[in-house]
Amino acid sequence: MFALLQKLDATLFEFINGLSGEIPFFDHFFRFTALYSSTIFALYLVRLWFWGKEKELNRRAALRATLAAALGLMINQIIGGIFYRPRPYTVLPAHLLIPHTGDASFPSDHATGSFALAFGLKGRLRHLPAGILLAFAVLVAFARVYAGVHQRPAAGGPGF
Repeated sequence: MFALLQKLDATLFEFINGLSGEIPFFDHFFRFTALYSSTIFALYLVRLWFWGKEKELNRRAALRATLAAALGLMINQIIGGIFYRPRPYTVLPAHLLIPHTGDASFPSDHATGSFALAFGLKGRLRHLPAGILLAFAVLVAFARVYAGVHQRPAAGGPGF
């Protein structure tokens, strides 16, 4: 069963990453998203902290989201250290659209941070629907696979 899930995982990675290199607009869009999503979220948190009509509400939301992301990233480091999963480009043919690192592929720091920030801000802000933040987090996770540096986690555990 685990071998079947690993095969499905590799097939999905190859399908999503195989889309890269076909349409330059999408390559640029997903490359930008994969590289700069953290900066986009950081700028949004700065905006919440310094501007807006409901400064106190915005600041509490920004702080809560930042703490959620920090906690998620700390947990990621522990999981990545225990269940090291190689980057997909080291074991599968891949189109790499962005610079890569040699650290663990799963769990993804970018996806974890994006979802933690989105859920930390969810329901706390009146000017931005939570669905937009969650959709952006999904976009970040997809972009990282599209760019070749991550793959979705295999059900049943990390690794190939």
